[in-house]
Amino acid sequence: MKKIKLLVMSCILGTSLLFSTNVFAFQITDNQLVPANKKWIIDFTDIIGYDYLTKQAVVVTDSKGIKTNISLQLGNDNKSIIVYPPSSGYTTGESYTLAIGTQAHSSKGTTMRQTRSLHFSIQTIVKIQITSTNLTITDAGTTGQATYRVLDQNGNDITSSIIANNLTFQSGVGTAKGSNGVLTITSPYVNLTTLKNIQVTILNSSNGVSASGILTVE
Repeated sequence: MKKIKLLVMSCILGTSLLFSTNVFAFQITDNQLVPANKKWIIDFTDIIGYDYLTKQAVVVTDSKGIKTNISLQLGNDNKSIIVYPPSSGYTTGESYTLAIGTQAHSSKGTTMRQTRSLHFSIQTIVKIQITSTNLTITDAGTTGQATYRVLDQNGNDITSSIIANNLTFQSGVGTAKGSNGVLTITSPYVNLTTLKNIQVTILNSSNGVSASGILTVE
């Protein structure tokens, strides 16, 4: 079959892979660190022959070579394939390879010259920091707030990401919860202003990373 240029692009991160009969150039940063719900978009320069062969050509495997249960969708322009993550997301801290095999072809039957791969790793929580030293009291002593931060393996702040939504919050009094970097303690029965300090703990139960601190009531 006649070979043509194919362009594979990760639109989410604005990066791309270039395939050609004569030239092969990586225009992306390989080994990217991405969220567990990462969605990839593969853009081609021609209308895709979206059949069994093309679907089988798009594969994601983990570090052990085990295929991941992804799902595919043809883009509205018929020139792109959307690669959705597993329903529960990729495994945090795991490394994956997205491969596009030579079975991928256009509606005219033109094919990939050779298999191309993109490697990526999934963010995981490696550090939690309680950034406040004081607990700010509101609502006549029934509520107190402090701040915290969550970091991934590259030191990126992922406090507001989905992966940080499953943290467990504990306090020495009342009920603790957190969201987007704000730790809130609610104490309907003990007025927080009567206390000098409160101990709090934040735990990521999936890997045991935690942070504890004593907040001064103000």
